[in-house]
Amino acid sequence: MINAIIVNALKTLGIPTSLLKYTGTSTSYVVFQTFEQGESYSEDEEEITGHYILMNLFTKGDNTTLIASIKTLMKNAGFKRQDEHDQWEDDTQIYNHIFNFYYEEKIGRASCRERVFAGC
Repeated sequence: MINAIIVNALKTLGIPTSLLKYTGTSTSYVVFQTFEQGESYSEDEEEITGHYILMNLFTKGDNTTLIASIKTLMKNAGFKRQDEHDQWEDDTQIYNHIFNFYYEEKIGRASCRERVFAGC
């Protein structure tokens, strides 16, 4: 689910977005990975899952506009930016802008209470 949310959020960027690795030929692309953990529990049931996203924007040239667009698109999709930094990849001669995002998902009993016809 979270992977689809990320890909959908970035679809208007106009560059490829892939989970874990990119094997295409574009010189600008996004690769991401996710980690999740339970954040809140009630009566031994997980109510909130935290999704932690490590996202890499790889570019050969100026990435200023793409960086700003990614931050805006992810924020609009409900993600919170935790931090970001730049890195130069010597072996590939490519810029790597690294973002860390957080996304909170209500599940379990919390989700059932929010749905009118849940039947939970």
